[in-house]
Amino acid sequence: MLALRSGIFFSRRICAKQIVYSEYGDPVKVTKLKTVDLPDTPPAGHVRVKWLAAPINPADLNTLQGVYPIKPPLPAVGGNEGCGRIEKVGEGVKNVHVGDHVLPANDGLGTWRSHGHYKESEVFPIDKDLPIEASATLQINPPTAYRMLKDFVNLKPGDTIIQNGANSAVGRAVIQICRLRGIKSVNVIRNRENLSELINDLKALGANEVITDEQLAKEYRGKIKDVRLALNCVAGRSALLLASTLGFRGCMVTYGGMSRKPSEVPTGPLIFKDIRLAGFWLPRWYQEHSSTEERKQMITELSGWIKSGELRSASFEKRSIDDHAAALEAAAVKFDKKQLFGRDSPLGLTVTLMLVALAVRSDGISFAAPKTWQCKQMLAFRNGMLFARRICAKQLVYSEYGDPAKIVKLQTVDLPDTPPAGYVHVKWLAAPINPADLNMIQGVYPIKPPLPAVGGNEGYGRVEKIGAGVKNVQVGDHVLPAKAGQGIWRSDGHHKEDEVFPIDKDLPQEASATLQVNPPTAYRMLKDFVDLKPGDTIIQNGANSAVGKSAIQICRLRGIRSVNVVRKRENLSDLVKELKALGADEVITDEQLAKEYRGKFKDVRLALNCVGGKSALLLATTLGFQGCMIPTGPLIFKDIRLAGYWMSRWYEQPGNTEERKRMYAELGAWMKSGEFRTPSFEKRRVTMALVGDVELRSVVRVERIGAHSHIRGLGVGPNLDPQDTADGMVGQFQARKAAAIVVKMVQSGNIAGRGVLIHGQRGTGKTAIAMGIAKALGKDTPFVSISASEIFSVDMNKSEALMQALRKAIGVRIKEETEVLEGEVVSVEMDRPASGVGPKVGKLSLKTTDMETIYDLGSKMVDQCIKERICAGDVIQIDKSSGRVTRIGRSATRSHDYDAMGPQTKFVPCPRGEIQTTRETVHTVCLHEIDVINSRSQGFLALFTGDTGEIKSEVREQINKKVAEWREEGKAAIQPGVLFIDEAHLLDLECFSFLNRAMESDLSPLLIMATNKERGKVRGTDVIANYCLPPDIVDRLIGIPTKPYTPDEIGRILSLRADEENVRMEASALTLLKMLVAETSMRYAMQIIALADCLRERKKKPMVTKEDVGEAYKMFYDTKRSEQYLKQNSSKFLL
Repeated sequence: MLALRSGIFFSRRICAKQIVYSEYGDPVKVTKLKTVDLPDTPPAGHVRVKWLAAPINPADLNTLQGVYPIKPPLPAVGGNEGCGRIEKVGEGVKNVHVGDHVLPANDGLGTWRSHGHYKESEVFPIDKDLPIEASATLQINPPTAYRMLKDFVNLKPGDTIIQNGANSAVGRAVIQICRLRGIKSVNVIRNRENLSELINDLKALGANEVITDEQLAKEYRGKIKDVRLALNCVAGRSALLLASTLGFRGCMVTYGGMSRKPSEVPTGPLIFKDIRLAGFWLPRWYQEHSSTEERKQMITELSGWIKSGELRSASFEKRSIDDHAAALEAAAVKFDKKQLFGRDSPLGLTVTLMLVALAVRSDGISFAAPKTWQCKQMLAFRNGMLFARRICAKQLVYSEYGDPAKIVKLQTVDLPDTPPAGYVHVKWLAAPINPADLNMIQGVYPIKPPLPAVGGNEGYGRVEKIGAGVKNVQVGDHVLPAKAGQGIWRSDGHHKEDEVFPIDKDLPQEASATLQVNPPTAYRMLKDFVDLKPGDTIIQNGANSAVGKSAIQICRLRGIRSVNVVRKRENLSDLVKELKALGADEVITDEQLAKEYRGKFKDVRLALNCVGGKSALLLATTLGFQGCMIPTGPLIFKDIRLAGYWMSRWYEQPGNTEERKRMYAELGAWMKSGEFRTPSFEKRRVTMALVGDVELRSVVRVERIGAHSHIRGLGVGPNLDPQDTADGMVGQFQARKAAAIVVKMVQSGNIAGRGVLIHGQRGTGKTAIAMGIAKALGKDTPFVSISASEIFSVDMNKSEALMQALRKAIGVRIKEETEVLEGEVVSVEMDRPASGVGPKVGKLSLKTTDMETIYDLGSKMVDQCIKERICAGDVIQIDKSSGRVTRIGRSATRSHDYDAMGPQTKFVPCPRGEIQTTRETVHTVCLHEIDVINSRSQGFLALFTGDTGEIKSEVREQINKKVAEWREEGKAAIQPGVLFIDEAHLLDLECFSFLNRAMESDLSPLLIMATNKERGKVRGTDVIANYCLPPDIVDRLIGIPTKPYTPDEIGRILSLRADEENVRMEASALTLLKMLVAETSMRYAMQIIALADCLRERKKKPMVTKEDVGEAYKMFYDTKRSEQYLKQNSSKFLL
């Protein structure tokens, strides 16, 4: 604290000291102590103030650095807060008197001085009986706490608030004011060494709960609910945790950003709980309430608490004004004690300034609008049948939550011809399928009607009959559902009078059916948040959505300029033309907004956000974040407001009937005149509604697709009856049933000492059946496929090669606690050299319901993502220690982005909480991998160094012993897999002898051999035997014969392969391929599929044609034609 000495009187002038700066920079370097002369008598209307004490606050340092919004003209005197005493008054001064204690009325007055002359309006009188230290800090910290607790939410005794930075000066004031008002306070602080001491300190002030960020994220998660107000001075992830505790229409007020990171805000509560986000900056409040009774009442109440000892100030370190450099240096690093220029001890403000956004009006708003489809499907209902004075009505019903295409059933019900009293009979004429409808069926939408329920939330119908007492609708009226959850996917229904809302019956069908959600959402957002006038500017992302297109057209009709942000795409120029034809003033991409257009859009009044992520941040800088990233500077200093909007809630609000009529009338008039266009639709009968062509955008993959990658099991039912086409399997009914029985034997433990021999002609699915067995045993079942000829081509003895193959087919399931990343994939980008050689890099964006993060991918992770076919909308788990990527399923919240995906598609909810978390994971590694790691000096790196050579038996014995210990401790389990040996007739007696012994082991995998030989010599002997295999080994094997495929089965297999390789083929092309199988082989025909597709792509045709297949056939020879070519040109080849 500076001890301000008395001024020296000489020739009736005051010799005053002050700390001055003439440039911005390091406070210690740019400030100078200066002495100035002041006239003894102040000018008319002015007062002379002797400053008694003044704290050094972070805002003071930021002002000196030039990064604070308030910049006094240079040269300037430092300091924004302090307490002074009136020494003299000039002529005309009425409201203050000599001896009064005063505070500066606004920031920028310069309080680091001994004396000063000020206008009467520049000082504010306070109670002179207050201690000097309390008076000196009465300007910022206690008023900040007071106003935030009073101005945003009407708090009552028993209500709960939550705050971070609770040990700051404002935080401590909040705790004490809450205690005085009977309000419960939950106080979040960062973890530190003296945590227990700090907790005791804050609880002594009156804190109800004191917890760390980590505790709030984990053990307290979900326990703190229905909080009315959250106070945020930290920003970053801490803000996300606070906002997640807010109840319906709760409010989070941001008044600082000490983490120097944007605030993260969960989008779900923003939309469905209608939480509010606001900034608070005390200097602005003072500017708006410079001399009002409200300010006097606040200072009086705070002063009363301070005088009674109920509101305590923090500790201070007193400094002399001559020691200003040391005081400023200490203020930059010491946060537990405030530096105070003066005689006594006041508080200091704990505010960390964030950067100010580019150009935003003070009333700017950004909020998240619900996502919509660009093109919807619409149900067109047929007329119900009248019979015996009852209505036979059709409806789409679901009795459980899940995949809409699976659980929604067509149901026929009888309705009485005449509706009950107070009800109306509505014939529903059309109803779109919206994403919200699908989310409701999946159980992930906030509105959950009682089950069983009829699907659909939007549509229009015609009133056919009315019951007794109905007054507001008439027969023939066209109506909409009054609110969501009524079930519109039906031909007819009885509804209460107040459950329907009449509209103009002259509207077109598509306009009427979509008047409920998208146009009203755009209409209300443009009307309810900001008073927009012609010439004003709004900005929106997702501008090509149905809501976005509606917003463009309404802006055009109202003379409002619209800046429309879309993602970069192939058909960008076409989309720009389409949106400009609707009336868009500007159409740009996120990249353009971030770079070339940055700073060009100013005075934006309203931002509409339906994308979130970085795009929301870009919007808010012209004026917020999903898992929202909000720039804290504009939130505080420009007083922007962020709000969520949910159309369903607006419909449920009472008293808006007339406003709803006006809205529908205006929208209807625009639609009838052709000035407002509705999105395009594809009409469907009610029985076909849920099977649509929805575009699926995925990462383009440059990879090999295995010859049997379409095999997902054996395709048998619960009774082991093979299905015609299932799990990628076609035909071979007898062989598949036999294989299914083998699977049951393995699962029951009755296969030890036995193996399987699959025998049949070439191209009859022997490998497919072996792989189907492995898939049926479970997704983690190791499957090792080798050709017998490989045994003789490796640089090791045959027994070692077979031993390694056997141990590759034995899995060890290891349980452990590990750090994982778990979330929904927002986007994945991978860059790989076209040659396939070189570094592979990429970016992966993951999100949960609460946050979103982008990760850089290395080469190994890129390979993992390609292997698992990761794309946007997948919910994945990444093991941080091993880098293993596991695909959990598709996100239920994005299920509308996908076409019907078949029985293998699994929809799961988007994970909650943090992306990085701890899970008990189960890794399946094979025994051979453990052998390799322990057999080489480089350990784990040995897996990447190629051929490992022979492994010593001692190593394997130690590993077997260790694995046995893990099994006993419950840390691991053995997962026997499948070893498939093709061309088994090429093995010799030594190999057969080794396999004979190996099958006796308890750890032996299921051994499957395959051969296309009928009879011949056993290799290395003159013995003639069936299948060219020794009789003793054949005795151990269960034989499964395979038969040639029929032409129809061949066609279905080729069709499956085309689907697996994402190749669309005309029927004539498939017919030609079937013919090629008869002339060549199944493998050759499968290879032609991809070759023909390359030719199709070069010609830019939508589907592979017969000509493409023929051209590929001519270019690429099969075995027979290669042989013919060699014979014809034998003289031209070297011998």
